[in-house]
Amino acid sequence: MPVSATAAAMEAQVLRADASRLSVTVADNYCYVAHVVYFHYTPEQLD
Repeated sequence: MPVSATAAAMEAQVLRADASRLSVTVADNYCYVAHVVYFHYTPEQLD
């Protein structure tokens, strides 16, 4: 029982780490896309 509980806790910790890594990746991609769109599409509009 304690062994399976420890394994479940470790698995949950890994899943949480994966989820936070995924959200950071999504945020980075969003910032990159916003940066590219801003610098490639706004100069024509600002002029």
